[in-house]
Amino acid sequence: MDFNAKKWKLMRITMKKQPFIFNFTLKGSVLEEVNEFRDLGFLTNHHLSWNSHIDTITSKANRILGLIKRTCRGWKDTETLKTLYCTLVRSQVEYGPVVWSPYTSRNIDKLERIQWRGTKFILGQNDISYEDRLKCLNMLSLENRRYLFDVVFLYKVLNGYLNIELIPLLNFYSKADPYKFRHVDDYSLKWNYARTTKFKNSYFNRIVEMWNSLPLEIRLAPNLESPISAVFGARHCKPSSQQIAEDRGEQKFSKLHITNMPPKPEGSSVSVQVQEAVAQPNTTLKTLLRTATLLTCIGLDALDVYEGLEFDSEDDKQDIDIVLQKLQRYCIGETNEIYERYRFNKRDQKPNESLDVYVTALRTLAKTCNCGVLENSLIRDWIVIGVRDNQTRKKLLQVSKLTLKECIDICRSYETSSHQLKEINQEEVSAITQSNEKKSREIHCKFRAKKHI
Repeated sequence: MDFNAKKWKLMRITMKKQPFIFNFTLKGSVLEEVNEFRDLGFLTNHHLSWNSHIDTITSKANRILGLIKRTCRGWKDTETLKTLYCTLVRSQVEYGPVVWSPYTSRNIDKLERIQWRGTKFILGQNDISYEDRLKCLNMLSLENRRYLFDVVFLYKVLNGYLNIELIPLLNFYSKADPYKFRHVDDYSLKWNYARTTKFKNSYFNRIVEMWNSLPLEIRLAPNLESPISAVFGARHCKPSSQQIAEDRGEQKFSKLHITNMPPKPEGSSVSVQVQEAVAQPNTTLKTLLRTATLLTCIGLDALDVYEGLEFDSEDDKQDIDIVLQKLQRYCIGETNEIYERYRFNKRDQKPNESLDVYVTALRTLAKTCNCGVLENSLIRDWIVIGVRDNQTRKKLLQVSKLTLKECIDICRSYETSSHQLKEINQEEVSAITQSNEKKSREIHCKFRAKKHI
């Protein structure tokens, strides 16, 4: 397999103010140098800072949370809203936190504000503190969940759940260690010397205090429930079997069952339409969100039109394609196919009309003619018939098996060359005129007191 040099990027990881610059080449092509690069979902920069990555995932999570707020306004089912938040929003900021877990207050607060707004929306109460909202929902803060992920990740590595060669990078105490303290066992980690702040707060150093703080029987537990329960207990939150399953990644959104829907209020709203769509067993989440997004953006007047449309079934009412088709039919109205084809057949290229404008007009008229698979061929035929230049028409008729693309390319080529030739001829005429004006000058006659031309 040949390597494509254009797909390769060069990123210099250094903290020097004036790094050594050298151009790397691959098969004679110089590799493009970048300061940031996304690999496996992580946005890494040349300073090994995760600020850009955290800004990206928080921005995406906030957009999804805003969509849920707009589409689910009026919902009262706390469990349903919590499931939507955990599946669509929280998952965005919890992809691989073992790699990029923040240590600055700026990034920690930026991530935590997402859940702060999410829990506020789920409960619908503004007079409850963030800690009390977490207790009501039986949830951990995002910072404590990252703590849990770090501990569970190390437990999986040490017990063979993950096939990662990470043990040689971990520094455990041994019996012969001269600096081993009395209260330290053989399963405790040692701190690694860190010259920079980035390595000091990396996984290999921040896990030391977390792991050593757990009791020995928890670190030697035969299954995952013990360390998870210990971390939950240390974080003052009693775990449930459902939450343990969530933290182990076993809960799937496909198992979502919507129950206890609120009654339909008087009037119409987007949230009522979304609730009716969710209640349908055949409605997928993707179709639901697309339809809900459309109903959110079209405005109140268009929403009234949508509610007045007739649908064959409730499933069709949540089908984005059927909704768009009915809205288009309502806005444009019923068309007379015979009259539309008459307009199409009478459309010729107007004087001084460019080819692109003419082709666009034909495409617009063809959409209302119900041409089906013959649409492109009819447009091609009418370009040949309606074009004004006879030389262009002659060239088109000489081509056998002419396609629409070839027809447009030939016409555009002739049109461009005609404009260029016209411009050249104008320059020649202007040059000849200026030359004649220079030769014809007035001469004063000294004998007759008149001017000779």
